[in-house]
Amino acid sequence: MSVLRDSRSDWLIISVDDLKRGTLKTAELHAARGTHAARGVILDLGALEYVDSSGLGVLFSIKKELEDRGKELLLANLQKAVSTALQLVHMERVFPIYADVDAALRAATRSHG
Repeated sequence: MSVLRDSRSDWLIISVDDLKRGTLKTAELHAARGTHAARGVILDLGALEYVDSSGLGVLFSIKKELEDRGKELLLANLQKAVSTALQLVHMERVFPIYADVDAALRAATRSHG
């Protein structure tokens, strides 16, 4: 997992390579600590090959934590299997999903000026 802040848009970008509870719990902590000045978090899931129900639960947990702080969570760079899994449970209605991190940053910049 890597964490960086995009200096142009002030969004926190977290790259996640698995959805084990421990990994995403760490991502959740980074999100909570790093967003005090950031506009929101983009989770780059490009290295993720699989998602299960516990991973989806942690994504919801991160989303709620951020929303409670007035921040947004965007998902980017989903592989086909992950995208299909999210569509099966209609998660595309819950999370904004973008083709890649740059597309998410462009959309975030447009919507948040």
